[in-house]
Amino acid sequence: MLIIALLKNIKLTPIAMLLLMLSANLYAADSNLIPDADVEKFRQDFSNAEIDVREEALVKLQWAGISDERVFDPIVEKLQANKKMAKKYARIYLAALVYSGNPKYHAFVDNLINDKTYKEDIRNLAAKYKPQFEQYQSISTVMNENNSATNSEEFWAKRYEKGLRVADNVRVRWAARDLYLFGLNETSYEVARKFLAETYNTTSDDSYLIDAMSFLCKALGVSRNLKSKDVLVEVANNTPNKKLAKYAERSVQYFDQTFKSSNRVLKE
Repeated sequence: MLIIALLKNIKLTPIAMLLLMLSANLYAADSNLIPDADVEKFRQDFSNAEIDVREEALVKLQWAGISDERVFDPIVEKLQANKKMAKKYARIYLAALVYSGNPKYHAFVDNLINDKTYKEDIRNLAAKYKPQFEQYQSISTVMNENNSATNSEEFWAKRYEKGLRVADNVRVRWAARDLYLFGLNETSYEVARKFLAETYNTTSDDSYLIDAMSFLCKALGVSRNLKSKDVLVEVANNTPNKKLAKYAERSVQYFDQTFKSSNRVLKE
């Protein structure tokens, strides 16, 4: 192991070395932890002067079940340091803490509601979001289960795979949209291909599910990865949903500009 090689070059007692190794192993095994690069990205986004950047980070938290304290502790610090902050920022920060599903922040929100040194608007927002904690704690538990990954690409591919298979199609749509916007790698594309192949033939007219599959078609189309062409052709020619057939057809055209779907629903 790399850590053993590094420790051999440091003068430590055997006990100290053992404790360091145990600490490293516990850290690696903690399924709540996300890649360091993603921790830093969240922290930067929640400090960005552009409110839209913060909102986009919040959307990701809403579906992905992130509960890593390295993301949320700085948010607590911001709220504690500015108890009169503008409502638009407080709303994002408090929603983020609730989306974490982490009981640590449940206690913080409870205390904030009763702390009159905070502006009334902030306390009211905390009271509004607090009832959702139990829901997001369940989401976090499911999304973090067996989620160990060696890099950010693999980490998010696993999140997309789980996020696309929850019983809540609103969250499925957010996960698919996220994959389209940010999951631009082969591991995530494979998740998209598999989900489309298994789901495109549904007779459901749920707009969130159809939107989700449309986002996945767009993701595979703009990838221009030839591995994706066959499944897009299959969707375009055979899905019973007209909207999805149109998106799939347009996505195939990234590979073949002359392609026209034979799907009868497009002729109705």
